[in-house]
Amino acid sequence: MSAVAQNNVESQPLPGEAPPPFDENVHKPLVRKPIGGTIVSVYTDEEKRHGWFSVEPSAPYFRIKEDDIKAVITECGLKLAPENAERPLNAWRNNRTAALAGRFDPRLFAPLELVHTKDAVEGQDGRVQWLIDNPDPKLLRLDEDKRGQVDYREMRKVINVPQHTALAVLHPPVPGSDGVDIYGTVITPKPVKEATLTAGNGVKYDDKDHTFYSEIDGHVLLKDGKLVVEPVYTVSGDVNLNVGNIDFRGTVDVKNDVLDGFVIRASAAVQIGGVLGDASIFAGADISVAGGFTGGGEKGKGKVETKQNFRAKYMLNASVHAMGDVVVESQIINCNVACAGRLSMPQGTLIGGHILALGGIECATIGADLGTHTILDITLDNFSTAETQTLDAEVKRKDAELQKLKRGISDYLEDPGKLKALNEKRRLPIIEKLKQFKMLMTELEALQVERKAVIDPLRKNLCEEIIVHKRIYAGTDIRINRCRQTYVKDLLGPIKIVPNYDRGSVTVNVYTGGAAEKKKS
Repeated sequence: MSAVAQNNVESQPLPGEAPPPFDENVHKPLVRKPIGGTIVSVYTDEEKRHGWFSVEPSAPYFRIKEDDIKAVITECGLKLAPENAERPLNAWRNNRTAALAGRFDPRLFAPLELVHTKDAVEGQDGRVQWLIDNPDPKLLRLDEDKRGQVDYREMRKVINVPQHTALAVLHPPVPGSDGVDIYGTVITPKPVKEATLTAGNGVKYDDKDHTFYSEIDGHVLLKDGKLVVEPVYTVSGDVNLNVGNIDFRGTVDVKNDVLDGFVIRASAAVQIGGVLGDASIFAGADISVAGGFTGGGEKGKGKVETKQNFRAKYMLNASVHAMGDVVVESQIINCNVACAGRLSMPQGTLIGGHILALGGIECATIGADLGTHTILDITLDNFSTAETQTLDAEVKRKDAELQKLKRGISDYLEDPGKLKALNEKRRLPIIEKLKQFKMLMTELEALQVERKAVIDPLRKNLCEEIIVHKRIYAGTDIRINRCRQTYVKDLLGPIKIVPNYDRGSVTVNVYTGGAAEKKKS
């Protein structure tokens, strides 16, 4: 959109800006008139920002007059400052004088700039500067590994933020500035637009620094132009390639299934409304599966780790590590379960696998007709946590180093007196290795003490009992602390199995649900 400038507004060259060179392919004639045996022209560019005056060379003298030049410029309608209007006249006078004096030079007739106006400067629309990953749900955030391959499960759709995180800055629009053409007409830039973003749930906007902040821990979403932070990450359908792996600071709520191969990490609880496939879940609170958990066995990825409790309808070929209770409704088949609390399935069947439960075990049936080997374990020393796993790995590494060192100095460990028979050259390296051996032994002892300090608080969880309501089949291996028993024939319930430390075995009592129990014959 343009407007005609006021009469006192004149087009002038930009201060300090060099004019662009004349280019006959760019600059086209506004006026081209034959006068006095020569051609007088005024040129401009397509945008009407530059004006050039030109007189074609003629000899031996000029036959045009000053009034002719003024008339051509006036006819063009150019809006010139007085000093610019004089430029072609001064040039004409100087060139005419030179030509009449016999110093005619065609180069003196190069096009002369009359006016060089300024362009309109476009403004900048208001914009949102993201201080986190852009939460636009349409964006894909895929990373290549060292081999240049992409895991399409790792789409990083979840944007986790702690409370008080700066999320985005709202920059206001920057207006442009007017330009003017060679006729003095004002050229206005396009109107600028405000950025549209408002604070929704879990987000506040600070007017002073124009910044959005999270009010809670959670994940960032864009909903209908509003920036929100939600404490629960909800998946309305399955966890599949459309969703990708989930890593969330808070609770994850999956309405349907979690398909094979996917990973969910949550600092709080995980709720699954359908079936958990051969997938992995790591949670800081309870994990509940409305359906079952079907893993892939030893070669599969089906693994669950929670700092609290785990609940499911059934488990098959899966692995669970819980720092609380494990509650299963119907059956556990060929699974590895380790929990610091109790395994509770009073109406369920347990077949195969290895169950380690510090708080005791309660099932309807254990084992199967075919004598499937099933291990039930209530042994504190066999339980591990994330901390003890790290310690155990360090113990294993140092023990291997110790055994390797021991092979070369075993004779001197058994009989240090043998060192006296060695000359100094052979004795000194052996002494150094003995010092290293002693240091490694000290480090191993310290690691064992550290592991014990981690495990000992779990001692309060110990409940050395296994309750079977219906039947325990032959092939079941019972391990309660130092007491062991493998059954070669079936036992009918209801029974309660407890350790017998005097015999290093177990005692089977009739289970009466809390009343005085009698030893089962």
